[in-house]
Amino acid sequence: EIKEANMFIYGQREPVIYDLSKINDFPIMLVCGEDDMLATPNDVKWLYEQIKNNVIYFNIFPNMGHASFLIGKDLKCLCLDGNKLDELIKQVKK
Repeated sequence: EIKEANMFIYGQREPVIYDLSKINDFPIMLVCGEDDMLATPNDVKWLYEQIKNNVIYFNIFPNMGHASFLIGKDLKCLCLDGNKLDELIKQVKK
């Protein structure tokens, strides 16, 4: 069923392979939750390995799922390594 969807969308049975090495000169904060079933920790670790030259912050947060970053009750964990998220964003904008 997935291969048929790929054929319909991309004109091929296998998904399109993107050249992630073309992502450069772009700061990326890469996070996921260890309970994330949409962007699994293994997938996110794989992505990190592909783009790590651009990653300024990488973390897999315990006890969090995909939506936890948007609607979680306790987002204190987003005070990243003692820096608040907005402070990291300000550093990137410089």
